[in-house]
Amino acid sequence: MANQKTCVMGMFRHDGRTTLLKRHGWVSPFSYLLAILATGLAVVATSLFGISSAAAAAGTWGAAHYRYLDGTICSSGSASTPFASWDFGSHTPAFLLTPVISNGSIDTAALPFAATGRQSSAAVSSGQDGFTSDSDIATYASLLTHYGAAVQDVGKVAGAVYAKSASPATSCVGDSSALLTSAAALSGPYTTTLTTEPSPPVIGATSTLTATVTGATGVPVPGVTVAFNGGATKLSTPTAVTNGSGVASVRFTVPTGINAQSLAVTASTSVSIGLTRVSATATATATNPSGSAVDAIYAGPPVTTQTSLDIVVDPTAHPKISAGTANRAVTVGGQLTPTATVTGMNGHQGTATFTILGPLPLVAGSLCASERGWSASTPIAATSGALVLGNGSISGNPWKVTAAGCYLVRASVATTDATPPASADSGFDSGSTTVTALASAATLTLDRAIVGRGPVKAAVTVTATTGIAGEVVARLIGPAPGTPGSCASVDWGRAPQSAAFSAPTNGDGTVNLDTTAISAPGCYQVQGSVKLPIDGVGVATVPISPPASGGVIIAVAPVVSQRSDQLWSTTPGKIGTHVQVGGLYGQAAHVAVQMLYMPADPLGCAHVAWGQAPVASVGTPVSVTGDSSDIAVGSGLTDKTGCYLPVAKVTMDADASITAVGPRDGHYNALIAAPAALNQLLTTTSRSGGSDDLSGFYRALVGFALLLSFTVLAAVYIGWRGRARGRPGQLPSAFLSDPDWPDDDLLRVGQTVLPGRPRPVGRPGVSAGSLRR
Repeated sequence: MANQKTCVMGMFRHDGRTTLLKRHGWVSPFSYLLAILATGLAVVATSLFGISSAAAAAGTWGAAHYRYLDGTICSSGSASTPFASWDFGSHTPAFLLTPVISNGSIDTAALPFAATGRQSSAAVSSGQDGFTSDSDIATYASLLTHYGAAVQDVGKVAGAVYAKSASPATSCVGDSSALLTSAAALSGPYTTTLTTEPSPPVIGATSTLTATVTGATGVPVPGVTVAFNGGATKLSTPTAVTNGSGVASVRFTVPTGINAQSLAVTASTSVSIGLTRVSATATATATNPSGSAVDAIYAGPPVTTQTSLDIVVDPTAHPKISAGTANRAVTVGGQLTPTATVTGMNGHQGTATFTILGPLPLVAGSLCASERGWSASTPIAATSGALVLGNGSISGNPWKVTAAGCYLVRASVATTDATPPASADSGFDSGSTTVTALASAATLTLDRAIVGRGPVKAAVTVTATTGIAGEVVARLIGPAPGTPGSCASVDWGRAPQSAAFSAPTNGDGTVNLDTTAISAPGCYQVQGSVKLPIDGVGVATVPISPPASGGVIIAVAPVVSQRSDQLWSTTPGKIGTHVQVGGLYGQAAHVAVQMLYMPADPLGCAHVAWGQAPVASVGTPVSVTGDSSDIAVGSGLTDKTGCYLPVAKVTMDADASITAVGPRDGHYNALIAAPAALNQLLTTTSRSGGSDDLSGFYRALVGFALLLSFTVLAAVYIGWRGRARGRPGQLPSAFLSDPDWPDDDLLRVGQTVLPGRPRPVGRPGVSAGSLRR
């Protein structure tokens, strides 16, 4: 072994030494021996016991390279045997009757292809080729039909056919007994049974035609195509495939106006129950030196069997009618719509009449449950009619319940085209046709209809419940925008839901709904009903009636702004303002102008901090309804000197707690108020047409400014003339810097040179008024 060169499990020898594949780590000599031993055992096992197989697929086989459709090639050493399906010209899978072996150079026999030699075919009879009976042949025909083309089963089918040979081949594809058992259950000939539902079918109505297919052993056969022939009937489809229970169904309709007493329908099935043998004459060749050929079989042509059924048809009408209504529990003011179901018309037409009898009085405790007093003499509350077009459901006209009590829905039908004529009546049976009508009512109350933002309290008062316990189911709808400034034309059907409420009721009484907060302005409405269940009848729905106000909750969000007519006033005095109001949703309110007061500011009233300014006075309120613009509103009184700011305030008439105030903007609306006595400082009248007193005040201020300016100019002139301490032509020495002062942080005023004078000699300085740092 030391002189051999081998490659086993990642290790090889060269140059008389053993080299391991280092990337796989160290391999011990013991592991090396185990690998060689395992390999040897595999070779021996394959040679002595195993038969290898190629995967199922199409390909060629043998020395002659015969092409097969599908299957598996079983090999033992250099010999191989095909377990495959072939197409020998029948265009259906065929299987060899006798195994053929090839070593790659010589085949033990030729296959029955047309190229091999003259082909011939004949039906397989009982006693031939190992088939013992007709049922045996039918089983193999079923085997080839159902499993001969299935990729996973082709090899087993070939093995089952080889098993009929006197010299069966050793298989590598497994046992085929389960496939044979299944094929026997699915084998023909088939038996088909026809039925209809309903039976007999109704003329003009859709019925069902069902075919049940069973095999030779009586087992239902799935996957069989059944061809139907309805004759004079109209079929939904001409074919159907049996399901797992061997059942195939189609829909059919017997046409109206037919006079025949019966109609014939048929169902046909086709299945192969025979086998066809294909043979070929061979001659000796290099690949087939014996000159022999084997035969093959394939499923014979399908055999069609037909089953017929005579459907009995009754062209006369035998109508039946049952009355009722969609809701047997109603309230006064609600609607009752009578309904009926008609059968037995057999395609004929007619008319129906609905009669609502009643009311009979309600009985305490049982209401209408025990009512049995219906008869032809019972008062009639309403009648209506309907056209009947064969069998089906019909409805009468809706009727509005006018009084509480018990009602009975009665219906009758009569044919209009049948011979002989026929009719039917639902009678006076009070079972499912009795209706209980209650006089119950539910009314909504609201604690307020106009709100700002906050909770709303609602209550529902229920009356005339006859002691029935129920439930209030309500919801708050909104906010809805409505039309500009109004909730009058809101489309509540498109408004969103804000909240839902439910509360139990116990007979008559008032139920308080949960308080809900409204957080957005707009239009709201409470909608809902009271549900009163009646045992054995249904649930009476009592709509919640709104209060007289309409039940609309208006969540207002008032907004106000103001504009002053003037920026001055006397003390005492008033000014005019114009106010704009929005967000009232058409509701009434009143607007007043408050006067905020602050002492006079040296920089002017526009610079006053108005955030904490107190209210000094309030003007006369003005009433408004809905959103308004440019409302003339008088201010409060300016009764002392100082700065004032007019601010508008709007208050809702329906709820004084809902208010809004205008902006505290002193830049545009602040004004000054001064005593009328200042008017005596100057005697010139105001050119602007304003108050003489306020004009005198401003003229006094202008005079003061002029006096101050004259004083400054006089001081400057004296300095120019040099009449104070200092050099001629310079400012007084009091204005000059001290040469002993440090240079930093020094404010200096340099000498001033007057025109026409020679430049003075002295210490140079900076320009007057400059700041050097």
